[in-house]
Amino acid sequence: MIATLLASLVGIAEPPGSADFAESRLEIAGDAFDYEIFDLDGDGRLDLIVTTVEAGRRELLVHRQRANGAYPDDPDWKLPVPPDVTAYVLMDVREEPGFEVLLTTRSGVFSASPTKASLRGNLRREFSLPMFPTLPKDGPLRMWPFVMDLDGDGQSELFTIHDHLWTALGMVPSEDGSGRQSFGIRLRLLAERLEREASKNSITFGRGMSISSSSASQFFPGARSSAARFGESSWLMHYEGWQPPTLFDWDLDGRLDLIDRADGNLRIRRQNKDQTFAENAIKITIPESLGDAEDWTKKFRDLDDDGRFELAMEKEIDDEAHVFTVVPVDATGRGGEPTARVKLQTMAAEFDLVDVDRDGYLDLAVRTVDIPGGIQRLTNVRLDVSYQVYRGAQGSTLSRRPVLRIDRRYRPEDLGRIQESLIFDVAGDFDGDGLGDLLTVQTSGTLDIIPLERDGDDFALADEPLTTYQPSSPILRARPLDLSPDGVSDLLLRHGHSITVFVSRKGGRP
Repeated sequence: MIATLLASLVGIAEPPGSADFAESRLEIAGDAFDYEIFDLDGDGRLDLIVTTVEAGRRELLVHRQRANGAYPDDPDWKLPVPPDVTAYVLMDVREEPGFEVLLTTRSGVFSASPTKASLRGNLRREFSLPMFPTLPKDGPLRMWPFVMDLDGDGQSELFTIHDHLWTALGMVPSEDGSGRQSFGIRLRLLAERLEREASKNSITFGRGMSISSSSASQFFPGARSSAARFGESSWLMHYEGWQPPTLFDWDLDGRLDLIDRADGNLRIRRQNKDQTFAENAIKITIPESLGDAEDWTKKFRDLDDDGRFELAMEKEIDDEAHVFTVVPVDATGRGGEPTARVKLQTMAAEFDLVDVDRDGYLDLAVRTVDIPGGIQRLTNVRLDVSYQVYRGAQGSTLSRRPVLRIDRRYRPEDLGRIQESLIFDVAGDFDGDGLGDLLTVQTSGTLDIIPLERDGDDFALADEPLTTYQPSSPILRARPLDLSPDGVSDLLLRHGHSITVFVSRKGGRP
């Protein structure tokens, strides 16, 4: 994918038929920053929304993607963020084209349109109601993660907690009978009181949101975030101790259904056409052979592309082992015996489901980290990192052994770049051959993209990298993205004070 551009940077011969790529490097001023990827103006190209903080002053910057795939050095739109703003949201709530930036405060919601260069006459109050919780203010402004299309009408709703209720805000008909719409309350649901200490009542989010170990996680659609994928810390603290309900499209009718948690079980109440929820709940039962349901983190995923969800479940056992299992669930909610199980003796593990070979079956990628026991001196400390891929197949099964495995050992002299050394990803198809490629960073700081090849039923790494790239500053995060609609993966790198983006401008290899 990025072979043409990156080959010129490191002197590698250009492969025939490679795509042409636009490189953009944005230097970010300030003490810290975060980013989101979002099509803000509706032109089909994903824009880069950056929030920064410097000496307590926060800004929101919009860098629009150009027709040639590049991002400008200077932002196209800049918004100084008032100190009382708790988060921002991207929604279409005004007559101006594209999406607006909504600013949430303790007293309500304000909007600003990026189509207007000045804030004069631009900032508008959309809704007044005390609802948004207190958020940390020691970093950049964060994007509010709870935005979903409640009823499948193509318009998203903003969810928040008010007066013990999980409240959905969206476009509703104006009360004056004019036929126009305004921003208001669409739905209110009872939130669950948490009895634990307030400091532990946290919600973490990244590629998916995990509310608690007993809830079904909802993978929210939309922007790809800068939130860390491994060992991320809690971002949103519910000081009032309220846990929102979980919404999930169980029957794939476009409407979000309600997942209740009771007695360690999940109960699904389907959403009716009038935005009420059925009284008769579908109880999700987990086989007794798996033990206490509360011990498992559960996510609904369709692993074998048959239009029916399975429960992808994982848990940690006494800091010594991590288990991943797949439980098929029928239309009545009855969970069958597991179709797949992977148990790893390891200190830490991160599980990720990705379709490596684009065959419709989700494969399991696992990153593990271990500090071997028996080390007597600090000079002997080492870190063992493993990346394994288990192949998915029909019937929501997984291969019994990894079809790809990479093991690395890092000694004390390597540990200064340990964050880079944890970067492994096979989700991106960088050469356009329909098979994912390994994106990884060596202890030297060099980024390699190594094509995967079929080796019978297994995967193998090619003898030579597709491309090698030596960045001018350390890579803190590397992520394949689809920033252009050509079927070839693009790449975003995050550094300490900059972002580098490579965007394909035409199809990959034939």
